Order: sequence, then structure tokens, then C-alpha cells
Amino acid sequence: MPSLHQAALLVLLLLTATRDGLAAPDITMSIHGDLAGSGTPSSFTVNQVYTLISNIEFRLRDLSNTLRRDQQTERINSRIDVIFNKLSHLEVSNEMWFDKFQQSVMEECGPNHMTRRLDKAQQQLEITLEHMETTLQTVQNHQKELEKEIKKVVDRQTELSTDIQTVRKDINSEFEKHNSNQITFRKQIQDTIANLSQQSKITDRSLSTCSCNQDSDSSQIPDTTTNNNKLATTINNMYNGLKDRSDHISISLKELMENTDKYRRRLDSDRRGVINEFLDSFLEAAIDKITTIQKNSENELEAKFKEHLQLLIDGQNLFMDNCHRLQSNERQIENDMVDILERILDRIDNKSKSESTTLEQIPKTLKTQSSLEEKMFGELSELIKTQSDQVTRTVAYSTNQVLKLHQDLTNISNALMTLNNGGGLSNVTVTTTDMNDRRPLHNIGNSHNSTPSTSKNKPNIDKLSTTMPNKQNHSPHD
Repeated sequence: MPSLHQAALLVLLLLTATRDGLAAPDITMSIHGDLAGSGTPSSFTVNQVYTLISNIEFRLRDLSNTLRRDQQTERINSRIDVIFNKLSHLEVSNEMWFDKFQQSVMEECGPNHMTRRLDKAQQQLEITLEHMETTLQTVQNHQKELEKEIKKVVDRQTELSTDIQTVRKDINSEFEKHNSNQITFRKQIQDTIANLSQQSKITDRSLSTCSCNQDSDSSQIPDTTTNNNKLATTINNMYNGLKDRSDHISISLKELMENTDKYRRRLDSDRRGVINEFLDSFLEAAIDKITTIQKNSENELEAKFKEHLQLLIDGQNLFMDNCHRLQSNERQIENDMVDILERILDRIDNKSKSESTTLEQIPKTLKTQSSLEEKMFGELSELIKTQSDQVTRTVAYSTNQVLKLHQDLTNISNALMTLNNGGGLSNVTVTTTDMNDRRPLHNIGNSHNSTPSTSKNKPNIDKLSTTMPNKQNHSPHD
């Protein structure tokens, strides 16, 4: 900034020098001398210099303000031009709009326009009447189809009820057969248990007779007593095992009976619940839906009818406003409007009784319900079949086990009877049957033979005592 001030001072000094008649070189030299800091005296005082500087600054401000004013005036002029252009466009558009408005008013207020509007309204009403006729025909067709579907559903329900009754009869017959088989099986088990108890008593008696018929030989008495004790223990163990198995079988049979009774009761209750819930609730829900849909359709039709009536009333008002111009066609138009209104009322009253969309949804829901019921009855029948198969398998398995045990006991009792009838331990073979193998007991020597024979037959008796308890350890489910 000092260079600018120096230049401004030089310019002002030159101007003042020329105005006052001073020599330019002397002024410049004095000014430069003062500015350079030389010792030469200046021709201006400090106050004069400050006044000159202030004048220069004021003039510079005036110049800058004039430039700004010129720019602002140019901007204002441009804005004024833009505004004038917009106003001209608005005037043109307003004139165009006013012309169009005049034409539209002339067209609407003219008689030809009213006749055209009335013709269009008549055409629209005829089209709506035709559409309503077609919809009524479709609704009637859907009603007929729905009646057919309802008849089919009723027939299907009757068939299902008959099927349910037949299935119930079959189930009751199967349960009765099962109960009779269980009763006979219990009787057989009781008979076998009684026979086993009698056979055990017979074996005890035979053992007592065998102990009485033994010789007084002191060397053979301990062997025979030990053998008899082993036989008695094996027989008692077999009897106890058979008794436990029979008790277990009877308990399992009781549990099976209870489970079958519970299952039958559950099936009856579930079947009744399914029938009551699905039939009653479905029919009630369907009827409620039909009623709600009919009410909604009636309300919609009433609203549409009111709208049409309002439109017709508006048209009639316009027609009455322009009836002075249309006096020649007044009676014909009134008659046509009355006929159209009567036809609309008749068609709307007929249509308010049904709805097409609801009628299409009802057979679909009925079909889905029938398919669900068929699936439920199929699952119930499969469960009944599986339960009956399991019961028959368990009963067959238990009968086979009891028969095998009965055969083993008969073989043992026959062997003991032969021992008692022979008067001693004679050459007899006793066989015990198991589920998978048969093990023969070898020859047992006479009690009156010598000691070597008894010592030879002793391992065979031990084998009898070892093989019999192994039979006892088999579970009823092997």
C-alpha cells in the first residue's frame, strides 16, 4: 500500500503544481527528496499533504461508487426487461385462456352440448344395464354350481358318516375278538400253571420215594442226596421262573388291555370332536362369511345406486335448467328417464341377493375341508392297524414261550416218572428244549450198581443241574 500512496501523492502534487504555476521538476525533486529521507526541505507542509491524501481518497471512493452505481443500474434495467417480457407472455396467455374460456362457455351453454351430454348419459346407462344383466347371469350360474357342490358335499358327508359307523363297528368287533382271545389265553395260562403245580407236587413225591428206596450204603448216600437236592433246586427254580414269567405275562396283558381301552376311548372322543368341530364350525363360519359378504355387497350396491341416483339428479337439474330450449323433446326424455330408472332399480334389487366372488370361494373351502377329513380318517385307520398288529405279535410270542416251557416241563416230568417207575436211576435220556437248541442228558446209572458207575454218571447229573438254570435266564423277549 505505500507505493499506492506515493503514486497518489505524486499525481496530486503535479496537479497542484500545474494549477499554481510551479515547476514540475522542482516539485518532484522535493517530494522525492522528502520521501527518500534526504535533508532537502519540502515545499508542502504535513497538513497540506494529509488534505491532499484525503481528497484523493474521496475522489477514488466517488469513482468506485460511480462504477457500482452503473453496474446496479445495468442489473436493474436487465431485471426490468425480464419482468416486461414475463408480463407480455402473461398477457398473451391470459388472452388465449380467455378465448378458450369463452369458447367452452359458449359450447356448454349451447343446446347442442346438452343434447350430447344426455345422449352420452343414456349410452352409459344402457352399457351399465347390459353389464349388470351379464353379471346377474353369471351369478345365477354360480348359484346353480354352488347348489350342485353343496349336494355333493352333503352326499360326501353321508358317505363319511356311514364309513365312520362301519369303521367303528369293525373296531368294536376287533376289540371284542381281542378280549375273547385274551380271556382264552388267560385260561390257558391258568391251566398250565395248575398243571405245573401238580407236576411239581408229583416230582416232590417222586423225590421222597427215591430217598426212601435208597440203599444203606454209606458211600452212595451222600451222592444220591446231593443229586436229589440239585434236581429239587433246579425244579424249584424252573417253577419259580415259570411263575414269574406267567405273572409278567399276565401283567403285560392287563397293561395291553388298559392301553387298548384307553386308545379306543381316545379314538372315539377324537372322532366325535373332529366331526363336531369340523362340520359345525365350518358350516357356521361359511354361513357367517356368506351373510357378511352379502351385507357388504348390498351396502356397496346401495352406495353405487345412490351415486347413480345423484348423478341422475344432477343431470335432471341441468335438464330442467335448459328445458325452455328443449320443450319439444321434454316429454320423450322424461319418459325415457323414468323407464331407465325403473330398470336400474329392478336390476339392482335382483343383484343384491348374491355375489360372484364369494360363491367361487365357498366350493374351494369345502374341497379343502373334505381333503383334510379324508387325511385324518386315513391316519386313524393306519394307527388302528399298527396297534392291532403289535397286539397280535405280542400274544403270539407269549403263547410260543409258554408252549415251549410246557414242553420242557413235560419232558422233565416224564423223566422223573420213568425214574420213579423204574425203582431207581435207570438208563433214561431227558431232553430240555430251549428257543434255539436241545441238549440231551446222558444215561444215568442204577443206584444199586458199583461205585465206578455212579462216579461216571455223576458228571451227567451235574450237567443237568447246570443246563436247567440256563433255561431260566432267558428273557421273554429273546
